[in-house]
Amino acid sequence: GNTLISADGMVTEYDPDGNAVWELLPHDIPDIEIGVLAGIDRLENGHTLVCNWNTRDRDHKEGAHVFEVTDDKRVVWQITGTHIGQVAQCRVLADDLSGMRQFP
Repeated sequence: GNTLISADGMVTEYDPDGNAVWELLPHDIPDIEIGVLAGIDRLENGHTLVCNWNTRDRDHKEGAHVFEVTDDKRVVWQITGTHIGQVAQCRVLADDLSGMRQFP
């Protein structure tokens, strides 16, 4: 029943009454260069999948195009590199991402 919204370089989760119940701010993931947090999805395991459009490696930060973050804001895995292009949206097709590897 909650809603995830991305705006101004952050993700906010709102409950049905409009109260912010969770946020992901740039300082929560300091090793990732933030572009436009375009595609967001809550996974069955409670983690959040984030598509980070128009990002690149810069100033000792990784330009993670897609990453999964836990509710306590720990990055589980990420996809980086120029070979993938810009990612505005994605969809998980598997229920279990435990075998997901970090791409270079």
